[in-house]
Amino acid sequence: MDTPKTIGNVNFLDLTRATEASVATIKQINNINMVIYTPETYPLLARLNPGNVNGTLLVPTGASVVTQTGKMLVNAEFFKSAERPIYILVTGKLLVEPGVPADEVEKNLAGFAVTGHFLCPDDLMGAFNSKPNAVVGTMQAYPSLEHFFTGCLALDTDFLNNLADGAEISVVGGLEAAKVLPNDLIERKLGKLFVSGGVTCHAENAQAIRSRLFRSQPEFRVIPAGYEWVKKPLVLDADTLDILPGRKLYCKELVQVGPGVSAADLDGRVDGLIAEDLLIAPAALKPALASRCNLFETRAVFHPDELWLVQDDQMLDPARFERLQGTATLVVTGELAIDPGVAPSVLAAKLSKVHNLGAISCTPEQRAVLEERLGLREGHIAAGKEEAEEEEQPRPDFIPNVNHLAL
Repeated sequence: MDTPKTIGNVNFLDLTRATEASVATIKQINNINMVIYTPETYPLLARLNPGNVNGTLLVPTGASVVTQTGKMLVNAEFFKSAERPIYILVTGKLLVEPGVPADEVEKNLAGFAVTGHFLCPDDLMGAFNSKPNAVVGTMQAYPSLEHFFTGCLALDTDFLNNLADGAEISVVGGLEAAKVLPNDLIERKLGKLFVSGGVTCHAENAQAIRSRLFRSQPEFRVIPAGYEWVKKPLVLDADTLDILPGRKLYCKELVQVGPGVSAADLDGRVDGLIAEDLLIAPAALKPALASRCNLFETRAVFHPDELWLVQDDQMLDPARFERLQGTATLVVTGELAIDPGVAPSVLAAKLSKVHNLGAISCTPEQRAVLEERLGLREGHIAAGKEEAEEEEQPRPDFIPNVNHLAL
């Protein structure tokens, strides 16, 4: 027989189907965020010797427990085939769509618990709140309007033209208007607009969209007037410069200027640049970019030598350094492992600067060299050998953390 386990932390503990035999596999649980149980299984909680319990929820006898990690959608069909009352347990987001019959909620919902985000139409919020519930996170009611969308709604002329005048829209998610739209079209087509997430639009349309907001105050990302919104990572090289969508660019992702681009190449092609994420360019272009981009508000890397950019998972081995002529600037946004065979003296001689926005794993000796050369330091450097010595040896009878445990 396996040795009973001790568990450090459990987020959700489900005892609705627990038995004497199932709880006997656990010696102790130190901390429990939420316990759900039935009248019959509640006495078994004491057998787990819990250290701390944040909250408890009683599930009626005979209820069916439905669990989900991530997103659960409750729509008009959710309760149709229910043979017994349903208890909903979600870690993530519980979204109730409009049109769920209130009488079915009353008849078939035993209760619900959410760790995360609960969104519900305002005309159904009373029905859901009348049931036993616990929401650890945010609870938001949204209006049941004529049109309902989830996720990110793209607002463009085709979408607006297909609406009747004065349309009322609820968006559980975000709203994006990638292009400048006619304000008279927005004002004619949109009557009421609810947005639970954020809004991205051009300055030319911000006031028109704000004037249609109903019972919501979303955060706005406003693209300055005259700028084109670029949503994907952008590499400015000779080919890209010839096909840019505009001369002023508002970039959501990484912007990298190629090594062959000169200040003269930017003239007449790029008049303005806003980089929300990260700007990487050769050091020689810093004056030219300073006249086009507010470097004080931009996270930027200007490299005087070869650029080594790590955006995924990579291993840096000795052969890479042997092929390097001169020095390199290392920029990590992904995960980089440095081969233990790379001597710290090689790192010191070959890396002029290290900008870490991701994760680097290396030896303690290598880490000392990297930290001396750090510029941007928003990531993590793990010296595996050193940190492994600090960790306790694995215990077969101990489990540190469990998100959802059903016994």
